Amino acid sequence: MEISTRIANLLRDIARAEGRSEEEVLNDAVALYQRWVPEHHSAEQFAEFQAFLDQISSRFYLGEDEAMRIAIEEQNSFRRERSESERNGR
Repeated sequence: MEISTRIANLLRDIARAEGRSEEEVLNDAVALYQRWVPEHHSAEQFAEFQAFLDQISSRFYLGEDEAMRIAIEEQNSFRRERSESERNGR
């Protein structure tokens, strides 16, 4: 299972708006969901959800090289956007 792009973007937007990390927002959402799940879903569905959480949790724990790669990509992207804006007179 993978988290959808729509959910990943929503998670990122909420985190930015609230000045928190994506991990904090996700943890809060999961805590709410875990309180709701036992009343409305089977043990099998809950186990599937737990497995999904295990898969995506590693997304927040990056090695130093991976974190640096992402930071450089983001910096380059920002610079490209800024250059395009300057060329277009914005």
